[in-house]
Amino acid sequence: MHAQNTCVVHPARSERAALAWGSATNSNEKSAVAAVAQNYMDAYYTSDSARMQKVLHPDFHKRTLTVSGHTEISEDTVQSMLEGVLLGKRQGNSHGRSGPEN
Repeated sequence: MHAQNTCVVHPARSERAALAWGSATNSNEKSAVAAVAQNYMDAYYTSDSARMQKVLHPDFHKRTLTVSGHTEISEDTVQSMLEGVLLGKRQGNSHGRSGPEN
């Protein structure tokens, strides 16, 4: 379970203190999220299945909603993402599918 950060401050100073505390926390979180996103994109577009597996959470499930005439929801798991990356490698593509949004 992810640890939850809390901040308790005196009401008279709460706005300034919360903003200062929040910006430091948000900066660290933004950097961590950006690093994971970059690793995901790099793994996807270089067909690096080992790197992709390191990036994805074991319970990863990506759902995509497609609306063209009818509504369809598709789902990717860690296994299907790794298969897509490997497929791209076997076909000599830079990625297994048309893009990470699929």
